[in-house]
Amino acid sequence: MTTAAMLEARGEARAAARAEARGAARVLIKVLTAQFGPLPGTTSEKVNEASAAELEEWATRAGTAATLDEVFA
Repeated sequence: MTTAAMLEARGEARAAARAEARGAARVLIKVLTAQFGPLPGTTSEKVNEASAAELEEWATRAGTAATLDEVFA
């Protein structure tokens, strides 16, 4: 595999990971909104800027959290 092909493959993998994280963020925002009502703008920003690991952790907490603060604790 050429260097150019390797770089292209890496770029495609990064783009796919970013798209997956954006999708996860959209789903989490929908879940949080359904559970807690309209979200503060800062919460939406926080979710949209989060890493995949953070999104996964928050999604897990969202299932049992009684408050929005518990999701992000």
